[in-house]
Amino acid sequence: MAYDTETLRKIFAKTDGRCHICWNEEGVIYFNNYGKPGARGAWEVDHSLARVMGGTNHLNNLWPAHIKCNRSRKAESIRKLRSNYGYVGSPLSAEAKEKIRVQNARLGAVGGGLVGLAAGGPAGAFLGAALGTLFGRKQDPEKRHKK
Repeated sequence: MAYDTETLRKIFAKTDGRCHICWNEEGVIYFNNYGKPGARGAWEVDHSLARVMGGTNHLNNLWPAHIKCNRSRKAESIRKLRSNYGYVGSPLSAEAKEKIRVQNARLGAVGGGLVGLAAGGPAGAFLGAALGTLFGRKQDPEKRHKK
């Protein structure tokens, strides 16, 4: 199926420009090398649930994948293929990762502030909140998707 540029950008952005199967362990994918077998970073659209199994062309079923990863899939499930690379989910979009970082920073600020307050009063609360924010923001938003 042919996809317009806007749709391809949306599919590419869903994983922050990474193959949803190997997470780019097979190499980086390049947006401009869509559908160019043999090109460095070549990729194509993978149907998470194959069309022959009832999958659709809806955006939630379309994912970027290296041509090699997609074509080697055959009848394997996405879960099994990702597991081969040590992953249990798809890579997150840049937007989703930032949202998680903000949530982690807020939780870190609250937790750090409470610990700091108990340990050192108001000044400790301020320092604890600042450190908690920094620590929370540095946490890997995708750690839940890795084995």
